[in-house]
Amino acid sequence: TPHTLTEASALLADLRRARRSGVAFDREEHTLGIMAAGIAFHTADGHALAISVPVPSARFRDAERSIVAALIETRERIFAGLAGAAA
Repeated sequence: TPHTLTEASALLADLRRARRSGVAFDREEHTLGIMAAGIAFHTADGHALAISVPVPSARFRDAERSIVAALIETRERIFAGLAGAAA
């Protein structure tokens, strides 16, 4: 059963979780059979960047932790690379 955000309160709660954790999820809200985790952030000069990893739902649940860890590591590497480029 897909996770749906059809109520404003559920959407707002989901947004609060994403802000707190830094990771947002699409649990088949966009496309049935596809789930995704994503991050969004701003560079020091104000550019908005986002990365998402869509995966078939049947595999997402088992891979969710590793996907989130990889996204967070990627964000940190991007920040480190940008900081190094600015130096």
